[in-house]
Amino acid sequence: MGPILQVDIAALQQLSADLSRIADQISGIDSAGPIFEASAALNSSAVTAVSIGNADVITDAYRHLATQLGLMASGTAAAAGLYDAAEAEVVSELRGAY
Repeated sequence: MGPILQVDIAALQQLSADLSRIADQISGIDSAGPIFEASAALNSSAVTAVSIGNADVITDAYRHLATQLGLMASGTAAAAGLYDAAEAEVVSELRGAY
């Protein structure tokens, strides 16, 4: 019997795993380190001030992106679980009806 709910649960699970992996990769990015290193080499230029001022903003942006992707991964995994349980329940009910 094919899926009754017409949801590709494996694709949802794969999407969840991919989003989680990408979130982990983004979390591992040290965006501020290279900025601070380059700024130190520029010796108090105007570029240094702008770079240092933006380092935290960029770090926060990466952190926010990783968090949002992690939330999407969790939601997608939860949806896959719910669809899987619903599919199993419908199949069970149909088998019991015949």
